[in-house]
Amino acid sequence: GQYVHHALVESEHKVNLRCVIEIFKKNNPEWEKVRVFMTDKAMHEKTVLKEEFPQARQLLCQWHVSLGLKSKQPGWLRP
Repeated sequence: GQYVHHALVESEHKVNLRCVIEIFKKNNPEWEKVRVFMTDKAMHEKTVLKEEFPQARQLLCQWHVSLGLKSKQPGWLRP
């Protein structure tokens, strides 16, 4: 795998994510080769990414997974 894009947006709304994707596709003519996205837990991201990149999988970043587990089961993850 290879890191290809990072985006900071003012707010995490679908319209902003679609704008980022439009820019990404415009600047990356081989965007159809993308197979994986690393994201946080936002469900709207999952929906938009699936619509725009049906060939790709979405993976949750390790930090967000760890944070979620700690909040649900604090004793499970200890340093």
